[in-house]
Amino acid sequence: MVDLGRLAFNSARLEVLIIKSGTYILKCHMRYAVFLLFPLLAFSAIAAESATNPQVAELKKQAQQLKSDILSLSQDLAVLEEALLYPPDVKFGVFLSLTERTRFKLDSIELFVDDTLVSSHLYQPGDLQSLLNGGLQQLYMGSVAPGKHKLTASFNGQGRTGGYFKRKKALNFDKTNEARFIQLIVAESPTTGEPIFKVKQW
Repeated sequence: MVDLGRLAFNSARLEVLIIKSGTYILKCHMRYAVFLLFPLLAFSAIAAESATNPQVAELKKQAQQLKSDILSLSQDLAVLEEALLYPPDVKFGVFLSLTERTRFKLDSIELFVDDTLVSSHLYQPGDLQSLLNGGLQQLYMGSVAPGKHKLTASFNGQGRTGGYFKRKKALNFDKTNEARFIQLIVAESPTTGEPIFKVKQW
């Protein structure tokens, strides 16, 4: 019987290799870690057919542990990849949330950085429900050089009375050598029901 435990990754050694070798090696290993899982599981199924019960139990245990190790390693690699692609001096992210009791139904959003479209999204009922339940949507994650910039968000949607609204929110911000995150908060006026957009910077 093949000991699947011997096929497990040495994640600490691999991380050192990635840090030394750069982004290209990182991306290759991420794909390798994900797709390696499938042939290993297929092998487990084939071996189990001809094995005795104790061997089946042990094989399943080893396969499950290997699966867990691969998934954990993939998560670590994703974190390393983001750190390499978006170092703190240029990292910039935009997020969106809805206030808990808003009845404004967001249809779509377009996001611009310095008049360049960087993100757009069409909302489904499930998306809105997740946001109403406290979810936080990542609209954009990328690189912005230090200095002065302009963020513009165009919103389209329906108010609580059925009226259709199109609004635009613009924000000038200074990008320092540290990571910068901006949260767009969608609410509604308690008197008119019209959408209100607030900004929170991290």
